[in-house]
Amino acid sequence: MECVILVGLPGAGKTTFYRERFAATHRHVSKDLMPHARQRQEQQDRLVREALAAGASVVVDNTNPAVADRAPIILAAREHGATVVGYYVEASTREAVAR
Repeated sequence: MECVILVGLPGAGKTTFYRERFAATHRHVSKDLMPHARQRQEQQDRLVREALAAGASVVVDNTNPAVADRAPIILAAREHGATVVGYYVEASTREAVAR
């Protein structure tokens, strides 16, 4: 079981990376999929924990720029015995805006 954390600017290609590499094997959790939800952070945390509790691998697809943003995800993964993997999706500001 794996918990993948994607990091990068908005528009850097994180969701494309998810689709190309993980869509067939991992659940996708992204705040972009809940634009009108209240308490999106809490909802994200719940979805990650539910996936891990069910034994499913999960990809957290958000900007996740700071250690503090990633810490609750890492904690949940460790509590469920998942391997934590991070990917930094690099793109210049110009590239990200163009997408």
